[in-house]
Amino acid sequence: MLRNYFFWLCHPPNLNTTALLDTAANISLLANGAPSERASIQLTSKSVMQPTGDRLFTTENLLLLLNKLPTEACEAHRAPGITNNLISAAALADAGCEIFFHKTGCEVSLNGEIILRGWRDPDTRLWRVSLHPEGGQRIVPTDQNIIQAMLAPTSPEINSIYECENTGQLINFYYATMGYPVISTWLKAIDKGYFRGWRGLTSDRVRRFIKPNEQCEQGHMDQRRQGIRSTKSS
Repeated sequence: MLRNYFFWLCHPPNLNTTALLDTAANISLLANGAPSERASIQLTSKSVMQPTGDRLFTTENLLLLLNKLPTEACEAHRAPGITNNLISAAALADAGCEIFFHKTGCEVSLNGEIILRGWRDPDTRLWRVSLHPEGGQRIVPTDQNIIQAMLAPTSPEINSIYECENTGQLINFYYATMGYPVISTWLKAIDKGYFRGWRGLTSDRVRRFIKPNEQCEQGHMDQRRQGIRSTKSS
């Protein structure tokens, strides 16, 4: 990963070849010169309300070059004059994608596979992705400050649940928090990424620290209810 950072430090990306991943936009908008291809079907121009209250009109229908995105998520519109290209998070979600934002970047996944990665823009503090198909799997910093911050020594920091003194206690705490789920089901959910953000939680640690226990067995027993048949002779 550091090799990619040094490469982009020497060859900083052109922001016109990137886009912000925008949760406030319901269509994707590209400025003149942004990587794309003209759509075969051209629809009527769309009117876009800007934060200033002015209206902006699109000039043509486009297709993003990000070939791992679902077809419907690749629809975009030419919007001359916009400052940043915008990819609509709503369009990605409607196409079945899941979006994960974190402190330094973002990930877009489809059916459990990560199909697009991005980075955090230090100037806007928003999430930016490459519009080139070969750049969709890179986390690319946009200026030298990010490189220096990642290579600089970090200050001491503590992130913990105070009652948990070790990893085993932490994993068991998570297990109890989830209501003692069936372990095999929980492992599948962890591997599919549904527990991103649960610090220290991995399927390997669950296998290591979670053992069969009374709470789980009692909570998932399948027994016939009592008292549903009469004991009186007919």
